[in-house]
Amino acid sequence: MFLVILNSTLFAQNTKKLDSLKQAIETKQLTNEQKVDTYNEIINAYDGADSAKVTYYSNLAIALAKKINYTSGLSNTYYNLAWEALTIGNYSSSEGFFNKAYQTAKQVNYEPGLGKAYKGLGIMQQIKGNYPQALSFYQKAVSIEEKLGNEEGVASNYNNMGLLYQRMGDYPKATAYMLKFLKNVEKRNYKRGMARGYNNLGLINFYQKNYHKALEYYQKSLAIDIELSRKGGLATSYYNIGSAYRMLGDHQQALTNLQKGQGVAQETGDKGSLAFGYQILGELAIDQQKYVQAQESLLKSNQLYQNLGEKPNVANNEMTLGKVAYLQKKYPEALQYLKSSSDTARVLQRADIVRDAAELQAKVYDALGNFKKAYQSYQVFKTLADSLFNKENTRKTANLEAQYVFNKKEDSLRVAQAQERQLFKADQERRKANQRSTYIGLGLLAVLFLGLLYFFWNKQKNNQRLNAANEQLELSNQEITANNEEILSINNSLQDALTLVEKQRDEMVSSIHYAQRIQQATLPNPDFIREAFPESFTFYKPRDIVSGDFYWYKKVEPSPIYSKGDGFNVGRILEGFNNEKQVLVVADCTGHGVPGGFLTMLATQALINVVATKGITAPDEILQALDTLFKNLLKTNTTKVRDGMDVTIVVIDKETQKMQFAGAKNSIVLAQGGEVKKIRGDIRSINGHARRDQVREFTTHEIDISQPTTFYLFSDGYIDQFGGGENAKRFSTRRFMQLLQENAAKPMSEQNQVLETTLEDWQGNEEQTDDILVMGVKLS
Repeated sequence: MFLVILNSTLFAQNTKKLDSLKQAIETKQLTNEQKVDTYNEIINAYDGADSAKVTYYSNLAIALAKKINYTSGLSNTYYNLAWEALTIGNYSSSEGFFNKAYQTAKQVNYEPGLGKAYKGLGIMQQIKGNYPQALSFYQKAVSIEEKLGNEEGVASNYNNMGLLYQRMGDYPKATAYMLKFLKNVEKRNYKRGMARGYNNLGLINFYQKNYHKALEYYQKSLAIDIELSRKGGLATSYYNIGSAYRMLGDHQQALTNLQKGQGVAQETGDKGSLAFGYQILGELAIDQQKYVQAQESLLKSNQLYQNLGEKPNVANNEMTLGKVAYLQKKYPEALQYLKSSSDTARVLQRADIVRDAAELQAKVYDALGNFKKAYQSYQVFKTLADSLFNKENTRKTANLEAQYVFNKKEDSLRVAQAQERQLFKADQERRKANQRSTYIGLGLLAVLFLGLLYFFWNKQKNNQRLNAANEQLELSNQEITANNEEILSINNSLQDALTLVEKQRDEMVSSIHYAQRIQQATLPNPDFIREAFPESFTFYKPRDIVSGDFYWYKKVEPSPIYSKGDGFNVGRILEGFNNEKQVLVVADCTGHGVPGGFLTMLATQALINVVATKGITAPDEILQALDTLFKNLLKTNTTKVRDGMDVTIVVIDKETQKMQFAGAKNSIVLAQGGEVKKIRGDIRSINGHARRDQVREFTTHEIDISQPTTFYLFSDGYIDQFGGGENAKRFSTRRFMQLLQENAAKPMSEQNQVLETTLEDWQGNEEQTDDILVMGVKLS
């Protein structure tokens, strides 16, 4: 769907002021700074309607602002130019001007300019598919606009964040932010904003397959766009209405509206809008089995998106082109498009595109008769996380068994080779001894033949012995030659076997490193943690490449509370909003290395399901939900698999100055008012032993954080580490508590260094016992 990203300058409906603004410039009664500000007001009033006029007044503003060193005015002009370039689809220039606006505003700490620049940079990252970076920019923009009391700026960013969450598939958050935005614009009767809000709510319903509801919102948006004669909005509304009719099976209405949208986009020269129109026309042609026409439209769309740098749309188009090639039975071409689409989508973390591409790849390989690759692609599309874990464990076990058998054979071959070499050496020594005996005998016989004919019979006897020795020597030489050939053959076989094992080992290590990259990608970005908790540290030291310990963070935004009723209903009464919650988790899964790593992936997805999707924020309820999920996923009641995890969960409510804690076989250490104490969690772990019908309940502890508070979350790896000299022993809970108490008042970065140095000194030459994870957070 075609997304509408809203610029806050749209809130200033200044088109009627153009004449008075130009007259003010001509009166020459304004200061130079006032002239720059007036030029910028004129640019805003044109609102993308006349690019030539915008460029003319922008050049005047830049020249004058630089001349008088008016930095804040210069930042505003760069921002206006960036938005003008974005409106016509010139993304490269737009990003360059947004960066200039940011750098200029930063020079003088011009906060209104910084807020707008952050929003603009967020828009550019969203277009390029860098969603986490885009969200970070939007959050910075909201923080500044709230500080300035600019409700319009806050609402504009809420609109963009709603669209971003919609792209990420988080429809509840997308709806919440979009309703905040719509409430603001309806309150002020700002019709352009209302049009965008209706359009974007339509998008959210469209992606949830509520096509009739989506069509209602699109038509509301279109009515306002027609009233305001806003061409950019008209193109968007026509496209989205056409897409809704397409999904409802009304191809004629779909084509009519799409062609109207294309006409408006061609008139305005908006390349992004043109690209989207070709894309939807291509998909409509597929529905009508017009594959040549579909391919032509999609290729036009893809070329435009490539020029604009819109990688997510390029990946989506290549996936659709692969579908067209498959339907035309051009299977090699289909595979080429699908591989390119999947590779790009993986980099962008667009799981929906990877999924759809894998499904099509399975169909193509099936058509080619390559059932092995068809099955592999289908597994990517359908297989659950736990079955992937089981498959990976089975493969690793098989590789380890194969390596063990080979090592055993290798040892046997080496023993046999040593024995053959010893026999060969003994034969050589015997041969030399026989040769020496022969020479001595010949000499004696010569002397005896000349001087002692009496002993002639001895000579003949010695000759007979010599002949026998020569025959034995020849036989030994033949055996030695055969042994040499056999040893060479064994050596060659051994070398081939060693090469195979090294290749298998490298493949295993490569797979484990890839698993490490996947695991690290699921962990919160350290910058994200530091942004949430500026005074914090994370001491994370896996024992192996992949870790069984992990940490997880989720900021649960305020969500609307409506009167009773199911589903989305605009008639319900908004009763208020829940407080913002910060959920921080530290967990120690069963085992370490690859097995533990698999459980961390399962646990991370379970947390996303419980906290992000279901919106559960009570620590005890989160633990209970995790326990139930693990039992169901691992089929504990039938398989008796008790793999699980020890978990610590804290939930922080800054508005009420309260922190809640619950632990499954894990505790928390709290430092307040110079006192350091340990609060114990429940003795049960997640997926631990329990009767079949027993409901696992956990305890929530509430902590007042109105005073400065420091808390520590940790696994048992640090405490269980052996060391301390010759008589190795555990570090112990007592030493750990003493270490935290002695350093609790220090800066968090220094505490992290103390933990690392202490562990190194204690461990000495001992191997690391387990994965180690300690997190410290100071709340002021």
